[in-house]
Amino acid sequence: MTSAAKSAVALDVEETRQNLEQARISVKRASARFDELSKTDKDLLARSCGNLANVRDPFKQKQQNAPYSSPNSRRPIEEMLERHLIQAERHVAVAQEHVSRQHELVTQLKRDRRDASDATRLLELFEELQEMHIAHRDRLIRQLGKRA
Repeated sequence: MTSAAKSAVALDVEETRQNLEQARISVKRASARFDELSKTDKDLLARSCGNLANVRDPFKQKQQNAPYSSPNSRRPIEEMLERHLIQAERHVAVAQEHVSRQHELVTQLKRDRRDASDATRLLELFEELQEMHIAHRDRLIRQLGKRA
């Protein structure tokens, strides 16, 4: 291998390492943000349930005496859960794009007989984050199903 080729490979390796470090930072930030949003979701859900329980009792009798209830009337908690579900589905789709793109990169590096270890570790991080997105989405779906 010529010194120019070695230099080009060294630059590629360094660029991949920098990309990996940036990706690790992004994944850590995303994971921290996910945890923060999940905690906020749980807090809001608990507060909303408490508020609804306090407000619901006086209106229960009124609803029971009503001839029918509007099929379009929705409780605020379901609306919030549906908004969060839409966002979670977007996160799953975007994360799937990241996983697919990284998988292609790993395949290309291996095909070119280059070191793919950093790219493979990044792929594993993306896959782990995708699993978290899917679990969050599925949790929201279950919550909506229980309330239906």
